[in-house]
Amino acid sequence: MQDVNYAVLMGLSLNSSFLDSSPTSTRLAFSVASPTNTKAIPQRLKIGLLSDTFLPVSNGVTHTVASLARIFVQQGHEPHIFTFAPTGELQVVPEGLLDDPPHFLRVPPREGDGDIVGVPIHYAPALPILETGYYFGVRYPLWMRGLLREMDVLHVHHPYISGRLARRLRRDEQPILFTNHTRYDIYTHYFQSAVPRQMQPLTQPLTTPETLGRRFAMRAARFANACDAVIAPSASMQDVLAKWGVRAPVHVIPNGVDLTRFDGQNSASSTRNSARNAWRARRQIAPDAPLAIYLGRLAPEKNGRVLLEAFARSQQEIRGARLLIVGDGPSDEEWREWTKKLGLETVVHFAGALPPDEVPQALSASDVFVSASVSEVHPLTLIEAMASGLPCIGTPSPGVQDTVRNGINGWLAQPQSAALSEALTQALGNETERRKRGAQAQLDSQKYSIEENAARVMQLYRAVLNARLQSANE
Repeated sequence: MQDVNYAVLMGLSLNSSFLDSSPTSTRLAFSVASPTNTKAIPQRLKIGLLSDTFLPVSNGVTHTVASLARIFVQQGHEPHIFTFAPTGELQVVPEGLLDDPPHFLRVPPREGDGDIVGVPIHYAPALPILETGYYFGVRYPLWMRGLLREMDVLHVHHPYISGRLARRLRRDEQPILFTNHTRYDIYTHYFQSAVPRQMQPLTQPLTTPETLGRRFAMRAARFANACDAVIAPSASMQDVLAKWGVRAPVHVIPNGVDLTRFDGQNSASSTRNSARNAWRARRQIAPDAPLAIYLGRLAPEKNGRVLLEAFARSQQEIRGARLLIVGDGPSDEEWREWTKKLGLETVVHFAGALPPDEVPQALSASDVFVSASVSEVHPLTLIEAMASGLPCIGTPSPGVQDTVRNGINGWLAQPQSAALSEALTQALGNETERRKRGAQAQLDSQKYSIEENAARVMQLYRAVLNARLQSANE
């Protein structure tokens, strides 16, 4: 699951000791399985979810935070989202939010509930970072600081700005949990591109990918080691955190997806096939064309050139093959230019960023999911594809290799065009094997439900609260 945290990069570049002055904290030992003083822990928790970005920015982190918040409020808890926006107010309220400041995340009522309820979203003033849709802010207004201190638990989703504020502003007894969603060590190209050209000769010794990667990883590890608990969305990310220097106990809790939105590929019906063909027709894709889909950001770390070169090879082998690219991002024009250079304009379809309700339709209309990315932590789009009954093609990299089982629910291939093309050709050219692996993918996706994710996160909340309580009573 990835976000391009421009605020993180800008914050670190402005102050190399950004975290150094934060108060220290003592990490407490605890057991997730058997809290002993739960009577003093309120049943209805006030939960602060802190993120450097939120809606209308759309990425894996914002969707994870929104999904957790919706489940928690349906369970009777009181989640609050703390984030940033220009001047602290949204200029355009996106679909899914209620325009009643503080803005509210719309939460569908459960059966038997009354009116639609919502999760309050608190936007602190911030400055826009170029035209990225991200913002740079370093403080919460006074009213947000007071509200933050009312929370029973603080769950941080970005370590540098939101994490720093959580450590500075919390009450002594407030526990902090941190979910590491991003390979900060390999997202350094965003900082490099933000440095003005005339300053690049001066900053080059300090902004090499290796130097920046070490600094980002070191500061993320420093924050993680000061938290009560750390969550890694995959076992591979747990290993990466250890290499960064994280010594705090790390709990592997995969991010969750609302599986009810997706219809398995192998649950064929005349109605479903009709909808599939109708969606393809609107995109001028033949009903019987073997169709691969990439769903995600169009960004440098997603290896778009490798993906397109691999498809160009496969397209020569598989007659009528098509590639559907769903998403947008800073590399959109570059991906389109590569498509033209490879002569793929008529067989590669750029759909742009689709409305959330149309994403399941796009997946249902496709035959296989493919990605050449090596920067994932726990990609939600891959889980969504699996829930739709699609076998997945990915690289043996952290996050992906935890989910895609080569030869069972998909294909793993090295991130080179020849290797990826071989897997893509096998998938598109063998419908029987494709359906077999797709059926297993749909079964495997069931363990990644948002309900399971929220239950395990809530169990961890109560464990750290219990540890704090025990420590206070000693």
